[in-house]
Amino acid sequence: MQTSNLQTVKRSNRATVLNFIRQREPVSRRGISRELGLSPTTASAAVADLIDRGLVRESGRGVSTGGRRPIMLEINPKGGLVISVNVRSYLRERIIHAAALDLKSSVLQEIKRERIIDSNEAMLDGIKNIIAELVASPQVDLRQALAVGVSVPGLVNTQTGELVFTNINVKNLALESALSQHLQAPVFVQNSEDAAALGEYYFGPEQGCHNLVYFSVGEGIGAGIVIDGQIHPSGRISAGEIGHLTVQANGPLCRCGNRGCLSALVSSQSIVQAVKSALQAGYIPAADVLADLPFDELNIHQVMLAAQAGETLCRNVLQQAAEWVGIAVAAVINLLNPEVIVFGGELFEEGDLFFLLVEEVAQRRALKDYLAGLHFARSTLGHSAGLKGASALAMEALFKTV
Repeated sequence: MQTSNLQTVKRSNRATVLNFIRQREPVSRRGISRELGLSPTTASAAVADLIDRGLVRESGRGVSTGGRRPIMLEINPKGGLVISVNVRSYLRERIIHAAALDLKSSVLQEIKRERIIDSNEAMLDGIKNIIAELVASPQVDLRQALAVGVSVPGLVNTQTGELVFTNINVKNLALESALSQHLQAPVFVQNSEDAAALGEYYFGPEQGCHNLVYFSVGEGIGAGIVIDGQIHPSGRISAGEIGHLTVQANGPLCRCGNRGCLSALVSSQSIVQAVKSALQAGYIPAADVLADLPFDELNIHQVMLAAQAGETLCRNVLQQAAEWVGIAVAAVINLLNPEVIVFGGELFEEGDLFFLLVEEVAQRRALKDYLAGLHFARSTLGHSAGLKGASALAMEALFKTV
């Protein structure tokens, strides 16, 4: 029992020191001891263990503050790699994006492929195949993979890594266990919006804030919450299912069985369908982008362009969608009082209009005291937010379990 406790303490010290070096590199052994409150012997032992494992390396001499110049330490980028995979939908496409990164998050190789994903088998095979293609590159050796992070759309059981439900006909898929067995490496699965929030937190222009909420509106709608670098809450099922917040009593039926859910009222498909219904009823559009377009080819891109050009119907449909989203954003502000809200997804990628409309509604409806210091921003990471977040997920898990 005593030996077991000693090993647990050593593992905890090792992980604490590794994360400190990651955050503060370059740093000396004395600095680690002083800042973490560890004895010099304990700090040096943890560093020696990390160097032996190839995760940390000495990077030269630092500046002397009296006495000999200290030997500085940093993460060893060649000590291993992580693999990141993001599965996303855009218009009618299913895109799998994968990358291999060194331990300083520099991309070694990156691949993006369109796939038909309409079943559990197609989802699993799509991820396996793109990883196989990734590791076939001379820059990537699967034997060096220390962890794999996967971001997928839908409801995820974060304790088991099961993809519980999606809107692309994939459900109850034991993704984490299947991939771990196939790759012989630890795999960590997270919901797309949670992963994107983590990506924005670590790699976006808002890095350094304490808490951040990420909203995505496109084929579906969702949100991810990060507090002090941790996805929140860290419960059994991924949170942020903002799409099932009721915003219209007795509204249209949602796929969850409830009525008036945000996701039943706002999506790229519902906006396009509202415009199509008006055109079928005889509405004559003012914008050439709609008048000259075959009816069956109308998509969210054309609707957004027409709205930005001032077309009345498209502008009104977008305004109503923004009102519903703004109500949900205001509710999150009043509940969480975040520092930053980042908006991503198709509707926010098509210019500033939808972002400005949602921001106006949220500011009008949220508690004024909570708006002080709150920053609204459009995502600058775009489609790569989920991929970067999946890599951060893998890195965080790796650095906590060394």
